Amino acid sequence: MTDELKTFICVFCHYRSQKKNFGCPHCGRPFGYGEERTMKAIQLAHAAVFTLIGGMLILLGVKILINELRLPYEIAPWWVFAVIFGFGGLLAMGGLSSFFGNSWLLRLLFLLFARNNLAEKPKGKPEEN
Repeated sequence: MTDELKTFICVFCHYRSQKKNFGCPHCGRPFGYGEERTMKAIQLAHAAVFTLIGGMLILLGVKILINELRLPYEIAPWWVFAVIFGFGGLLAMGGLSSFFGNSWLLRLLFLLFARNNLAEKPKGKPEEN
C-alpha cells in the first residue's frame, strides 16, 4: 500500500473528499461516489464504448440511407432513420461529453438503472420531525 492520500469524487455533484463513505456525503447518492482514479477510469471506458456504439449507429444509418436513395423502391420507412440517427447521435454525444468530463449520459444511466435510494441525508436539507 502507498501512503498517499486518496481522493474520492461524486459523479453527480462533483463533490471531493479525502474520506471514504458508502455514498456521497454531499448529495447522498450511493452510486457514482468512489476513488477518483476509479471514477475517471469508468468515465473513460464509458466514453470509448458509447462513442463507438453511437458512431456505428450513425454509420449504419448513413449506409441504409445511401442504399435507400439508390434504389427505386423504399427499403425502410422514415421513422427508422429518425430512430437510428437519434439514438446514434444521443450515444455519440454522451460518449464524447464524457471524454471532456461532463458525463451526463453516465449520470442518466445511473439514475435510470441503479437503485437510486439516498445513502444518507444530503447536507443542507432541514431534518423533518
